[in-house]
Amino acid sequence: MILEEPEPFVMFGEFGDSSLNLYARFFTADVDQRVALTSDLHHRIYEKLAEEGITIAFPQLDVHFDAEPAKS
Repeated sequence: MILEEPEPFVMFGEFGDSSLNLYARFFTADVDQRVALTSDLHHRIYEKLAEEGITIAFPQLDVHFDAEPAKS
């Protein structure tokens, strides 16, 4: 569903927190399929990264809480 013309491309958008943010641009003739097409493309990119042994590191968050009841 991605058109060959204009040709799809990827560009380096910015540095993020512990990341390099890339943007993929593509064109489709059926704008009603944009959301489904974007989802499919994301899944395919994720699968290709996994095939190449590239893992996506997600931010870690530690949560600490006090088990003592709050004093009023």
